[in-house]
Amino acid sequence: MPFNKVNVLVFIALAALAYGLTSYMEQRRPHIVLQPEMASEGFDPGMIVPDFTFTDLRGRTHSVQDFKGKTVILNFWASWCAPCVKEFPLLLRAAHESPEDVVLLALSSDVEQKALERFVHKVEASAKAPVEAENVFIVPDETQALTADLFKIYRLPETILIDSQQVMREKIIGGDWVYEDFKSKLDLLHSSTK
Repeated sequence: MPFNKVNVLVFIALAALAYGLTSYMEQRRPHIVLQPEMASEGFDPGMIVPDFTFTDLRGRTHSVQDFKGKTVILNFWASWCAPCVKEFPLLLRAAHESPEDVVLLALSSDVEQKALERFVHKVEASAKAPVEAENVFIVPDETQALTADLFKIYRLPETILIDSQQVMREKIIGGDWVYEDFKSKLDLLHSSTK
């Protein structure tokens, strides 16, 4: 079939229609309400977080137990996941605003470490600040040992909020949430466990 102006115009019209429909559906999707009822398999509000170790992007090994006494944002994401990319700067903001009280563990499902590193460099360039800070850990989980096997996470993004006593309190499914609501939840969680 020859490639002519009609084919190009039809293609452009279909692409515009698809984009418009996607935008319309995104606007109609409700904001995520941060509630414990959003639990799914692998998460039970009030349960102690399973003890696990991980190696971060810098090659340092840690245990989740190292962060007892702090509120932990345990985020499951990937660089190819559009909602993950959208929420990632907000998670960083929450961690950077409370470096003494909050730890962000961001477990990436990227199979290629190069893709993960490109994403980190892109975020650092746009934010003009390092992604990994003393309280922010980027964790490659390409084998899904933590994401799927331990926490039973099969859709991205998902975030589990863990209080200072290592109790899993809330699970947020999806990346469509309002920062102020999220920050209020963190502040409440931290102040209630002091």
